Amino acid sequence: MVTTLRITKKLYVTSLCDIRHKEVANAYIEGLYDYLYNRCELVTVSHFVECLQRTITLSTFDGQHQTAARDFVGYHIGAIHGTILTDTGSVRQDVATLAALDTKDARRGYRAGRHYVFYEAMPQ
Repeated sequence: MVTTLRITKKLYVTSLCDIRHKEVANAYIEGLYDYLYNRCELVTVSHFVECLQRTITLSTFDGQHQTAARDFVGYHIGAIHGTILTDTGSVRQDVATLAALDTKDARRGYRAGRHYVFYEAMPQ
């Protein structure tokens, strides 16, 4: 079930994914708000990977730090979502992807994913 989140008094946004934990929803809202109102540029794939690698080295995903892992995931997915929206909650007209595909590997992976979804994956 996709969740509708209250970002400001007047702005409600439907999340990009199913959120089942309150901590994730709160972190998602924080990331979305931060990037929506403070940063205009798309999150780059490289930036997201660097953050993920740094967080892995801190043992955030070792099964013993679930609150920190949920905060990381929620915040960063919210941040990615925030960069593609206008301050009214509509999708920006100048974006075509959720993140900036700033490396050859990112572009290759994106093409492979699109090919799989549109030509190989089962409809369900």
